[in-house]
Amino acid sequence: MCTLFRFCFLLFVLVIHSSLIFSQEKPIIKLPHEELIKQTLPHEIEGEESSQTRVISNHYYTPDGFEISEYLYQNWSGTAWENSSKDTYTFNTFGNVEEELSQTWDGAVWINDYLSTYSYNSNNLQSEYLGQTWDGAMWVNSVRGFYNYNSNNLVSEYIGQDWDGTVWLNSYR
Repeated sequence: MCTLFRFCFLLFVLVIHSSLIFSQEKPIIKLPHEELIKQTLPHEIEGEESSQTRVISNHYYTPDGFEISEYLYQNWSGTAWENSSKDTYTFNTFGNVEEELSQTWDGAVWINDYLSTYSYNSNNLQSEYLGQTWDGAMWVNSVRGFYNYNSNNLVSEYIGQDWDGTVWLNSYR
């Protein structure tokens, strides 16, 4: 009876161990100058057939020490990878995102789409958010939010506002 129990236990451990070793996860490919974050096979993209999408991440620093992270989204055309969109994040010296720029590729140049700007208080907690859309010539206000914190640095109040073209209107509190 003890031998049968040991055999069953050993078999159980081997099955669990082998499932961990022979995992079906796809490998992540990293090149010296770029990091491939995600590559999706055609059957995994919802609503799209016979296409692939990948995200390439680049990280660098400006001369004044601010970190920039760029995420390039590309689609497989059947013969080559083609740019689709790009998100660029600028971080402050504390590692917080100060700006997020979203752009789309028109086949020749990057076109601005959306700009998010973040502000932080003296405790390094987000205090404001501003979202703007690109109208082809300039950034136009869209939404903004204000965060207030209690003595435990927990959000005690959030006020969200929408831009109506003239004034900010409270939309969430």
